[in-house]
Amino acid sequence: MDRRKKAALHINEAARLKTAWKVEAVQARYRDTGDWYAMLEDFPAALFDKEGYILFSSKQDLEACPYLNLKKHISPKTSEFPEH
Repeated sequence: MDRRKKAALHINEAARLKTAWKVEAVQARYRDTGDWYAMLEDFPAALFDKEGYILFSSKQDLEACPYLNLKKHISPKTSEFPEH
């Protein structure tokens, strides 16, 4: 599937999951594969993928996460987060 068509299908997915799972986040991002996200700016914030989500209460919590690369965008350092 073309990436633009796929993006259009998921445009409201973060908001839908945030509501469905009752996640208290000001900002939410969704990526089906969980391999790339636009940077979070408003907190609390959540990153969703098809497996679940991770919630950050502050920018400091995001920056302290050892599993993420934070540059212009957010990407995982490893393909899997440890289970909690």
